[in-house]
Amino acid sequence: GLNVSKPAITRALDRLGELSLVRRKVDPMDRRSVLVQSTQAGEAFLAQLRHVMAAAGTEHLTAAA
Repeated sequence: GLNVSKPAITRALDRLGELSLVRRKVDPMDRRSVLVQSTQAGEAFLAQLRHVMAAAGTEHLTAAA
């Protein structure tokens, strides 16, 4: 596991929700659970983040060579 507390996850999801990157819904199969889904903005942000991280990794590999 990631060893992250439930309150920490809740705070992170609250912030991502405020930024409109995710949305939460009650699980219709288990009302005690919450389903988290990325929004279109969240998907776009994730794609951009992957691109930046890949470029940063390439820069680090180039600098180390």
